[in-house]
Amino acid sequence: MFLSINLSVIRKIQTALVLMISAVCILACDNPQSSSSIPTVTTYFDTHTFFQQEIKRLKSENPSVNKTVQKENQTESKVLNIKNWENELSSFTTIDLRKPAYVAQFDVNQTPTQLEYKAINDKLDIRSVNILLDNQQRAQQIIIIKQTDNTLYHTLEKLTYNKNEGYSVEKEQKIRLLGTNKYVIKSYFNL
Repeated sequence: MFLSINLSVIRKIQTALVLMISAVCILACDNPQSSSSIPTVTTYFDTHTFFQQEIKRLKSENPSVNKTVQKENQTESKVLNIKNWENELSSFTTIDLRKPAYVAQFDVNQTPTQLEYKAINDKLDIRSVNILLDNQQRAQQIIIIKQTDNTLYHTLEKLTYNKNEGYSVEKEQKIRLLGTNKYVIKSYFNL
């Protein structure tokens, strides 16, 4: 008798579990906020891999670069052969939209020729990323706006990378008690 009671209780528990699991599955499928509508790490454009591939390509092609640096009212231009592309593009390679910290942190707008990411949270360091695509959905231009604010300083940075033209870094930093510092670096590939 003890054994038959235990088997009866076990069957009731199994039936209840099956019903609960089934209900959860059905609700998950009908829920408009299911995991398919919430951005995940893999749904964001892989900026990190894009820039790593560009570094590899630039090392292989080894183009000279027309580089202009402007700070305040001073401008200097040179033609250079870049020996360390990792260092040269480090401002770009630090951007990785697939970092776990960025999951569900952007409004994403996609058209056939453009991907646009706008930060939902104004505390996020990356404020926007705009990616222009070619006919085969490959990135041709990436524009990144970064902003950092704290009690000591405010930094605004615009990074622009054109796959077949060059890249630029525009930065403005306001440091408390020291004032504002601005500079622009523009580099054009000689391909």
